Amino acid sequence: ASVAGLFFVGGLHQRLAGQVSSAGAWAALAGGIGTVIAVLAGSAIMEAAATVDSLAGDPQVAKALWLLEHGFFNALVGPPLIVFTLGISTVAIKHGDPPRWVGWMGVVSAAGLTLNIALGLGSLAVVGFVWVLVLAIVVTISSPREQHS
Repeated sequence: ASVAGLFFVGGLHQRLAGQVSSAGAWAALAGGIGTVIAVLAGSAIMEAAATVDSLAGDPQVAKALWLLEHGFFNALVGPPLIVFTLGISTVAIKHGDPPRWVGWMGVVSAAGLTLNIALGLGSLAVVGFVWVLVLAIVVTISSPREQHS
């Protein structure tokens, strides 16, 4: 999934940078790569928690690793996901590719993610990934020229 994520982020950057040279396209690339790397690291920590629990039989160690992973997601996956979201949203709102409504939806998503980090709420993080899913669907089913009319 991480390789697919990197291809998605790279392809999206190529699409944005091919139409407009902007800081938003570069922010989206950096934030997207950062998000994929942070998700990989979080997965490694979660796997370590499962392995330690089964090998050592110490549920306290596994619980500590699970809490670390949860905090890791909020603290380290959130910021690059916000940068990715705002980078795409900036380009979308200014230039219409992706559509402007996706950009405005991304601004709301970034606000939710920021609230998630500030308050330490785990459940709001899914808002960012739902927005990424909507973005993936929109850019897959539409061509850049259709969005500039």
